[in-house]
Amino acid sequence: MGPLQKIGAAIDKVPYMIDVIGHTDDIPVHSTRYPSNWELSGARASAVARFLIEEMEMNPRQFVVSGFSSYRPLFPNTTARNRAANRRIDVIISNRLPKAIPTSHRDEKL
Repeated sequence: MGPLQKIGAAIDKVPYMIDVIGHTDDIPVHSTRYPSNWELSGARASAVARFLIEEMEMNPRQFVVSGFSSYRPLFPNTTARNRAANRRIDVIISNRLPKAIPTSHRDEKL
């Protein structure tokens, strides 16, 4: 079982909102796919949330995805090891419940 599968199994039954937050190191990214570290951190978080939703069949209404780029490092970006540690995902279980869906909207397609 891989790390994401272990995380999914551990949080599968929690009823609360799940915040998936992407981070990068401070080396600027410039590509067509990721014009900046903001897009890279958001894509990193989105990929993890999609895995948990699609592969682990978790409730998509529980997820919030965000990216912090390089602005919340765990360690100074002074070594390759520190930069690697700063390229990460945080999965945070909040104490907020997902908003209820009004009864009149439950049968409508989203």
